[in-house]
Amino acid sequence: MAQVLPWEEMITEVEKTYSFTGRKSCSIRMMLGLEIAKRKLGLSDEKIVEQLSSDSALQYFCGFTKWNQEKIPNSSSLTYFRKRISPLVNQKLEIIVAKINAKIYSQKKKRAINC
Repeated sequence: MAQVLPWEEMITEVEKTYSFTGRKSCSIRMMLGLEIAKRKLGLSDEKIVEQLSSDSALQYFCGFTKWNQEKIPNSSSLTYFRKRISPLVNQKLEIIVAKINAKIYSQKKKRAINC
């Protein structure tokens, strides 16, 4: 899933709301990944951040590599992130989650037919 999402497009859109001065923010890729996973899994901010600290698949999805270990954010960072994203980005996130759910549903259906 991480390889088929329009990461660069989404990052560029969100980046417009960030300032280049002031306190260093969390990685936009990580925050987008967390927001998508949170919506997909139906978890709270606290639970998705907790899962990030131990789930290597979620870390990969959020752009972590073994050479580039991002700092695990505080769950309140997701609240601030959501406040910053535009309605257009929010709409794109909803579409992405719907596509992911549809793909997973079709894969499960295909497996059930093949059994």
